Amino acid sequence: MSLTIKELSKADRPREKLLYRGARALTDAELIAILIGSGSHDMSALELAQSILKGFDHKLESLLRHASVDELCRHKGMGLAKAVTLMAALELGRRLPVHQSHTQERPSITSSSDAHIYMRSKFPMGNICEEVWMLLLDRRKHPINMYCVSRGGQRRTIVDVREVFRQALQTAADTIILAHNHPSGDVVPSPEDVQLTRQIAHAGKIMNIALIDHLIIGTGTAYFSFADAGQMPQL
Repeated sequence: MSLTIKELSKADRPREKLLYRGARALTDAELIAILIGSGSHDMSALELAQSILKGFDHKLESLLRHASVDELCRHKGMGLAKAVTLMAALELGRRLPVHQSHTQERPSITSSSDAHIYMRSKFPMGNICEEVWMLLLDRRKHPINMYCVSRGGQRRTIVDVREVFRQALQTAADTIILAHNHPSGDVVPSPEDVQLTRQIAHAGKIMNIALIDHLIIGTGTAYFSFADAGQMPQL
């Protein structure tokens, strides 16, 4: 039997997760669950949100471009009020200036430079906290989504490997790229960085979701790529 959102641990509830970790840490399904508020007798709001995304190949972009009130209401538990709320949120997304450029062309991430350019905006200058972000890619190396998987202090952050691959499995990602910042600006990998890379790479081999690079983001345009340095684990 599936659990309702109220029965989940507090850290796993979308609203609490947003409060404790920030909106950027939530999956697309979790954000949609917050918008629709409740599910049905058979499924939680989160499960309903996942079902909706499944109808659009788990792609937020597809939902953004093709969803309609009628189609949303076909899902059990999605009444008119919920569908209208979600459509209003999607329309706000369409009106963002950046949306047009993203939907017209989906870049392929074929190098560490591509990944750095794509992910750099998640690490603003002056950020005093270390954060770990994950870029999910499809088989053609097109970005699917990005998630913040950990946010810590000035010197280190702890990454839950299960959380990394939970997100990857939900979006049917083929490969992943990790990136994290060093608030000091130094891009030399620490022993903990090397250990994290090994852990994620080995878990990815088991899950058949390859870790293809791990970037360390420094100040300015400086970054370190485990792949470019030939330091990705040999599995």
